[in-house]
Amino acid sequence: MIDNSGIRITLTRTIRQHDADIILISHQVDWTQIIPPFEKAYRSQTYCVSQCIDHGLGNLKEIKVFGVLHHAHLLGRTIKTRHFRNGTELPPLTTDSNYDFNFQETRLLREEIPIQHGDNFIVECTYDSTGRSVPTVGGLSTQNEMCASFILYYPKIELKSCGSSPTYDSISNDLHKVRPLLEAYNWTSPQVREVFEEKLRGSSITHSCEVDKMVPRFLKYTYRETPPTHEYIPSVSSTCP
Repeated sequence: MIDNSGIRITLTRTIRQHDADIILISHQVDWTQIIPPFEKAYRSQTYCVSQCIDHGLGNLKEIKVFGVLHHAHLLGRTIKTRHFRNGTELPPLTTDSNYDFNFQETRLLREEIPIQHGDNFIVECTYDSTGRSVPTVGGLSTQNEMCASFILYYPKIELKSCGSSPTYDSISNDLHKVRPLLEAYNWTSPQVREVFEEKLRGSSITHSCEVDKMVPRFLKYTYRETPPTHEYIPSVSSTCP
C-alpha cells in the first residue's frame, strides 16, 4: 500500500524494547493565563514540579527525552523548556527563539536528555501583544493563548500531564472576584501593567499533574514559587560554522 499521507507503517516480528509516550507541560487553559496588551515581550510561565515527576517515575530511575514540540498561538514569539535538578538549572531541553504559529514542528534532540527523580521544569513563553488593546486570556481559540511543551520520551510512565495556574491571592482570596477586578484595570497605563505583574509574581501557584493508575488520578499542590538557586548561563561559544 502506498499513499501520500506521510505516515510510514512498519511490520516487524521483533517487538520494540520500549514504548514511547508524551508528557504535556501546560499552563491551565483558561482565563487565569492573562497577557496584558501593548507589551512587546511579555513572559508567561508554567511549571511542572518535582512531586509530579516523582509520582510518574515511581521505582524507575529515569526516562530519556528525545524530542519536544512547543505550542502557543498567534502572540507567541519565544518558547523555552527549562530544566532544573536540585535547585540548579540545567541547559534547556529546547529553545525556540523564533516561534511561528504557522510553522510548528517536533524538534528531535541531538542527544537524549534524562529526567530523574527531583527534576522539575518551567515552560517559558514570550508574547508580543502590541497589536492588542485588551488583555488576551488562555483558551482553545486561536485568538486566545496557550503555553505548552509536549515532551517525547521513553520508556513510557504513568505521568500524562503537569502544569500550573496562578491563584491571584495577592489580589483577592476569592478567585471568582479576581476576573471582574482585572477587567476594570486601565490596561493602557504602563504603571497599571507593572502593578499587575507585581501582583502576579506575588501570587501562589496551583500545580497539578495527571498520573494514570493512581487514586486520585489528579494531584494538586499550591504554594509560592521560589527562584532556582543557580540559573543556567549559556556558553558564549557557538557550534555554528
